Amino acid sequence: MFFAMSTNLLLALLLAISKVEGNPSGKDTDKGYTTGPLCISRDAMTDVNRKYGTSFQWADMRDRRKAEQVFFLYAKRWNSRTPEEVARRWNGGPEGMKKKSTLSYWKKVKRELLVMK
Repeated sequence: MFFAMSTNLLLALLLAISKVEGNPSGKDTDKGYTTGPLCISRDAMTDVNRKYGTSFQWADMRDRRKAEQVFFLYAKRWNSRTPEEVARRWNGGPEGMKKKSTLSYWKKVKRELLVMK
């Protein structure tokens, strides 16, 4: 496994991020910039396709299973090794760890993780 965290923690993180994103309908959000249950941006999807030779389409991001695949590949792509790194990069892109704006997002995700314990 490429993560320095357990599979259970990674799955809990996925669930926490899903709750924070709060888009169970899977419709477009942020004026069309993100879509699907995990609010995936076109940039993240394109980045995954470029890095791994996948062929995900924008409409695929509304499919929970495909969205989760992109989520895991994106975390792997940027060598995210902790829940905080995964969450902040998911929210702020590859440089998410350097952005103060992603701290509040991480706090929300962390709160969801603590509720699950």
